[in-house]
Amino acid sequence: MSLHLRLKTETRAAHDSIEAAFDMQSGLVSREAYGGLLRSLHSFHAGYETAAQPYLEGTPFGTFPGRSLRLARDLAALGVEPGPEATSIVLVDLADALGAAYVIEGSTLGGLVIAREVEKRLGLDAETGNAFFSGEGKDTMRRWRAFCAALDERSDPAHDDRVIASADRTFAAMQAHLVARPLPIAA
Repeated sequence: MSLHLRLKTETRAAHDSIEAAFDMQSGLVSREAYGGLLRSLHSFHAGYETAAQPYLEGTPFGTFPGRSLRLARDLAALGVEPGPEATSIVLVDLADALGAAYVIEGSTLGGLVIAREVEKRLGLDAETGNAFFSGEGKDTMRRWRAFCAALDERSDPAHDDRVIASADRTFAAMQAHLVARPLPIAA
């Protein structure tokens, strides 16, 4: 079985857990709530990118766009200051970074569904505060497939179990960050 399929299968429980625990709907009730949601997401993604950058730089994974930049653009459009960078993400090598990257990149697929809800409920598009969830637009699936192909090319039986364990830890860290520690707009 390919590494990306193993990740999908073996991290299903962690993926389902974050979906069940995270109340996306409360982040879409108003622009203020949405700003708080984006602030929390920015904090998490900025922390991930800082932790992963030393391991992903110079690899095919270093070419995937930073999500924190899109979030910063959305926050600016809404007039919300970014929160502190999350420090709960600890990555010690490429295997850890790849597992975390799987979670981060995979979230872009669900983001497209959320982008439609943001536009419908709050009237925001990619230019006015919905760039993060809009992702790469029509190219999101193509980029996801390219990511999975690159991940499978890097597969190494000596390290694949660690990649999967890192993905599980990343799901748990994201869930803890977004569910237990939401960042209100007023700091």
